[in-house]
Amino acid sequence: MRRAVRWATLVAALAGAVPAGADDSAQRDAEARFEEGLARVRAHDLEAALQSFRQATALMRKPAIVWNLALTEEKTDHPVDALAHFKEYLRQLPAADPDRPRAQKHIDGLNAATGHIDVAAPNGAAITVDKTQSLGATPLADPIDVAPGHHDVEAKLGAVMKTVAIEALAGQTMQADFRGMEAAAAGAPGATAPQAEGGGATPGEPPPPVPEQPSAYVSPTTRLVTVIALGGAAVIAS
Repeated sequence: MRRAVRWATLVAALAGAVPAGADDSAQRDAEARFEEGLARVRAHDLEAALQSFRQATALMRKPAIVWNLALTEEKTDHPVDALAHFKEYLRQLPAADPDRPRAQKHIDGLNAATGHIDVAAPNGAAITVDKTQSLGATPLADPIDVAPGHHDVEAKLGAVMKTVAIEALAGQTMQADFRGMEAAAAGAPGATAPQAEGGGATPGEPPPPVPEQPSAYVSPTTRLVTVIALGGAAVIAS
């Protein structure tokens, strides 16, 4: 009975969370995909429910939808995606919302099951993971959450590009160190190199070589993560 009440509460929360002036068609489509996802959960077809919740989230990023998407991703072994969406859900909640501790428990458990990469790089470096995931320019707000295993982190500053190979471990934060790229970028072709005192090199002479920069390295930084059993009233049945 408690689970049935919880489902009804979520459906009501979705219907009441639509802002005035929202596109009616997008709202109806989001609600339809959301309710379809709930029905698929009740039928124990979580993979199909995952697709429904993803479609609903693409149309409307409301807490009820994001919460159910995160739960379904967690249940279907997509821990990195689930972690991102539980964090999004937590950001959507008011500071005093009673659901915050429950969401934080999921985040703590998923933090312990995933790896994390802290990027140390000069400001303005474009960061890419595994050639496909573009994360924007440094400084990054948080470490990158990844699945345990091998990852290539790439930093591009001007014409200079470096790659650091990471072996991510569950529950630990590794560091991808790109410090020192500024000097290499200044000496790269097309970059403006600093002028030496006294007017620089004599005309006709090649400029002095740019000192070789130390290569990027990876140093592990263990993060202590407390594994907290997932508690509270779960929306999706075990």
